[in-house]
Amino acid sequence: MLAAARRRLTTVTSVSVWRRLRSNIRPSEKFKILFFGRDEFSCQILSTLYEASDVWQEIHIATNPDKKHMRNGSRLQTSLLRQLAEDHDLPVYLLPPKEIALSSWRVRPPISLFLQPNRDPNALLVTASFGRLLPRTILNCFDDTRKLNVHPSLLPLYRGPAPIQHAIADGQAVSGVSIIDMMPPKDGADVGDVWGSKTVGIPPNANYQSLRDILAYEGGRLLVKILRQMMLGIAFSLPQDGTGASRAPLLTGSSSLIDFSTWDALKIQRVHQGMAHQKPLRTSLPSRRGSVQIIEFKIRDSRDGAHPELHSPGEAVYDALAESLIVRCAQHTEIVVTKVKQENRRCLSVKEWRNGLPAQFRAGVFKFADACQIVNSD
Repeated sequence: MLAAARRRLTTVTSVSVWRRLRSNIRPSEKFKILFFGRDEFSCQILSTLYEASDVWQEIHIATNPDKKHMRNGSRLQTSLLRQLAEDHDLPVYLLPPKEIALSSWRVRPPISLFLQPNRDPNALLVTASFGRLLPRTILNCFDDTRKLNVHPSLLPLYRGPAPIQHAIADGQAVSGVSIIDMMPPKDGADVGDVWGSKTVGIPPNANYQSLRDILAYEGGRLLVKILRQMMLGIAFSLPQDGTGASRAPLLTGSSSLIDFSTWDALKIQRVHQGMAHQKPLRTSLPSRRGSVQIIEFKIRDSRDGAHPELHSPGEAVYDALAESLIVRCAQHTEIVVTKVKQENRRCLSVKEWRNGLPAQFRAGVFKFADACQIVNSD
């Protein structure tokens, strides 16, 4: 296996070859791990890693500080990763708030023992859904082959902070998880060499939470597998082929802004499944301030035929019998909306929401604003 791996590396530069051959040097003992993370994905990775006690002797956790919760800031919301780490009696170190650069982080023993210039070959940096860029001052304290990131996509596809969301919204049939080298921020996001990847089929009707949990489970197993290979001296990494790269940018309000003229009902459903937890679907009514979030809906059965009163995308009509709103989308498809949320208001049934609208939106067919009009007014 090792000989085959070395043959595959003959096409890369001599510097890259040296880096990969170094990866096959076995550590003298089990790893001392510094783990950066924050959320459910991170927690699943840590849980799997914790169970694999054959690959680590220490695990130290670095995560975001508790943040104020509720409007008046009367309660603190503790990091999920912190809770899990404390349940396992793992040491936890709270990082500066996001507003403060990590380069200004003042570390103290014992975590400061990781951040030394001598690069202990048994020290390992692992990040998983951390959500912040690690500065060179931290990365340089670890050997080139001891800085790993668990990324939920089949790199180089979906480089960036929202790969799961975009994969679902794009209607992909498969996704996956990759273990890659951490690179300095100036080199770009998620461009490091790949130590291993695992392909995962996206189940029908998967949403962000369900696919995240699947990929986190597979990612944890893959990470442990690679660490065991490193301990045997048989792990190797390969550079990404950037020609096939795609991006998964951070979600914004525009990410879930419905364009009824180009989005068919299936596209709307996919965006909802991938992004609604973070950016609910939204549209707007002409001449009305604030957006309308579409909270609950289904695709109208094509066997029912197109609604006879709807002729162009964005048009909507109230169905009094079903107490729902039928909306025409692209490609002659339609959705049936049952719950909405006006900006800065509580979630309402369509019937309740409609009762509060001006008369011109309660009589017959009306039309939602075009996406370009909403963007220009934001």
